[in-house]
Amino acid sequence: MSKKIILGVTASVSIYKSCSLIRVLKKEGYLIKVIMTPNSTRLISPQLLESLTQDKVYVDMFSSYQYSLEHISLAKWAEVSLIVPASANTLAKLAWGLADNLLTSTFLALPSSLPKILAPAMNSNMWKNPLTQRNIKILKESGFKIIPPKKGVLASGEKGEGVLADLEDILKAVKPYL
Repeated sequence: MSKKIILGVTASVSIYKSCSLIRVLKKEGYLIKVIMTPNSTRLISPQLLESLTQDKVYVDMFSSYQYSLEHISLAKWAEVSLIVPASANTLAKLAWGLADNLLTSTFLALPSSLPKILAPAMNSNMWKNPLTQRNIKILKESGFKIIPPKKGVLASGEKGEGVLADLEDILKAVKPYL
């Protein structure tokens, strides 16, 4: 039986790498449901991710007129959860228990025993900011696995830490749970 993966996608320049991750996971037979933050849809089309997953992409908590607890049903469906890329904004929301979009609501509804993996990507100053580092510490203490960003050329053209980890490193971190 295929493992069921929730893949969260947030607004980060490295969002395009989530497409490659989906391709690799699908090729290996995993079932993937993507939840995008509303801001991430300004960087990449949900339709693109739907074509890669061959499944609906979830964005809006209130997209239908029917009574639905989509965040609960998605949390019950998942066997592994990850967010690639994880923005500073989403890290902060998860660390402090804020559930103001479908992605953060779903992650807060996940069973505590379910693997939760985050691959942050952001500007170096944002990554090194004491507030972000405090949020990372809180998330680790809460059972989240963090795949740290690497050093490289950032979207600003500067060099520094904050570049999304290599796909191979992300897969290496996820594989033990699949």
